[in-house]
Amino acid sequence: MKNKDKFVALTFDDGPSYNRAGDIINILESNKTKATFFVLGERINKKTSEIVNKIHKAGHELGNHSWSHRKLTSLSSEEQLQELEKTNVAIKNATEQNVKWFRPPYGCHNDNLIENTNRLNMCSILWTVDSLDWQGDKSEILVERVLSNVHNGAIILFHDHDNKSNTVEALSQIIEILKKSGYKLVTLSEWEERVCDVVKARNVSIKGE
Repeated sequence: MKNKDKFVALTFDDGPSYNRAGDIINILESNKTKATFFVLGERINKKTSEIVNKIHKAGHELGNHSWSHRKLTSLSSEEQLQELEKTNVAIKNATEQNVKWFRPPYGCHNDNLIENTNRLNMCSILWTVDSLDWQGDKSEILVERVLSNVHNGAIILFHDHDNKSNTVEALSQIIEILKKSGYKLVTLSEWEERVCDVVKARNVSIKGE
């Protein structure tokens, strides 16, 4: 990989939703773009497990966003572990795949949570660009907010939520402009590979100087 390559990761929290996930998947597919979906275990049921499986089969990644979206730092270590394990089981039942990525609700984490994440062989990851789409701002505001803060290697946070359409309305335009600006849109595992390649390239360059 060349150091000048530009890439960002699109991520969607709080799903799977009944009404919006399908629209998001269709937009990503029409733009030949992959993303990572951090889902809540309690929202995976007979109906939405089909959506989770559809996300997986479309080539997107699925991540653990806890079972109930509680502030995990307020829970005991054992309660934290249950939140993570139950969600992993729900995702695996829908996709037959293990879960690699975890994103703590509200971005809150502590030593116990990090230890539990490691115990389950997951990687905890946050974001670097927040669309704040949950606030309900109009789509043009989301477009401006994301694009004015984007940078190489960015992890962009959106939400897969039933009660707001602004994310769906803004997504195509954001993807189109990012691509025209030379960005490759990747899953978090692809993001990780590219970040590691950049670090390795920098280390080689420094050693050679």
